[in-house]
Amino acid sequence: MLLAAIGDIHGNLTALDAALRIIDDLGIHTIVNTGDVVAGYPFSKEVIQRIQTQRIPTVQGMFDRYVASFRRKGAHIRKNLSPEDAAAIESTHGTLQASDIEYLHELPRRLSFTLESIPIFVCHGAPESQGDELTKDDDERRFSRAREYANAQLIICGKTHRPFCRQIADALFVNPGSLGVGSGDKPIGTFAIIDTDASPWRVHFKRVPLVPA
Repeated sequence: MLLAAIGDIHGNLTALDAALRIIDDLGIHTIVNTGDVVAGYPFSKEVIQRIQTQRIPTVQGMFDRYVASFRRKGAHIRKNLSPEDAAAIESTHGTLQASDIEYLHELPRRLSFTLESIPIFVCHGAPESQGDELTKDDDERRFSRAREYANAQLIICGKTHRPFCRQIADALFVNPGSLGVGSGDKPIGTFAIIDTDASPWRVHFKRVPLVPA
């Protein structure tokens, strides 16, 4: 099975479409999205529409949650986030229709399903918490706890914007990186292609250029 993982799009329609073209050219039909669909680039509404049209299974990211709750929790968001992030969230909220806000609000925080007998778990930050995160340098015990919580062989997470894969016992962790924020100082977005027909499973990180927001 070939499976594509995307995430942290942050309203970048150009990068999303570039990734979807590559995925389509590879003949891949299964795509999952680790969240943070909106806020950053000025095309959040269009990104939501594209994801809905493509019927891409998506979990709720932190920015998705903030945008969906901005009317009620704007003061809290302004207090606890950087001025830049708070401004992006407020601006995005103002451009979306009620149906878009409802879509973001109703996104699940986790997805758990089985494909070709492989248990798969998708989250935004870490399996245990939407606001937490996993990085490639975390202690193995941290990954082992996450593996036990997810109870899956393929665990796909996002949030950090930095792509990685790491094998822990019988579980493969994959972070596809971001289609909205470049890795490090480079204006390059990434997503992941996961090949479960290979032995061991292989992860290929694909790159797309990012243009200024």
